[in-house]
Amino acid sequence: MAGTIKAQQQSASTTLQDGTSSALANGAVVAAATSNWDNSSNLCFVSGFELNTGFSVSPTVGVGIELYLVPALDGTNFGAFDTSTPNVQLTTFTITFGVVFSQTAAQRLVATGIALMARLYKAYVYNKSGQSMAAGWTVKIFTDYAQYT
Repeated sequence: MAGTIKAQQQSASTTLQDGTSSALANGAVVAAATSNWDNSSNLCFVSGFELNTGFSVSPTVGVGIELYLVPALDGTNFGAFDTSTPNVQLTTFTITFGVVFSQTAAQRLVATGIALMARLYKAYVYNKSGQSMAAGWTVKIFTDYAQYT
């Protein structure tokens, strides 16, 4: 009898940037420093990303905060990435975490359904909110894989 391939959620998320992050100024880009995402060993087909952040001043309504995933195609060396002009580089995966709300309270922004190749990735966060992100922001990845049953 033939089986079925189903999506299966991994049991835990991976933290790409933990709560030790500094404040991130509007217009600034920084690498998520806690860890890279090694999908060459995890082999997950689809992922979701979560950004938890707050602001000391309410951000501009309707703008997004972007996540760039830069692959290491050979498994070691990441593609070149210029943090001074992040939005003109087409060699990365660009993911927008929805839009921010006009509030200073903590905001949980998510992006889902992101397909990934079996590569090692470095993540960069681009703050386009109009205000500085408060220190302590985090980025996590949640992944799904295919399971034959």
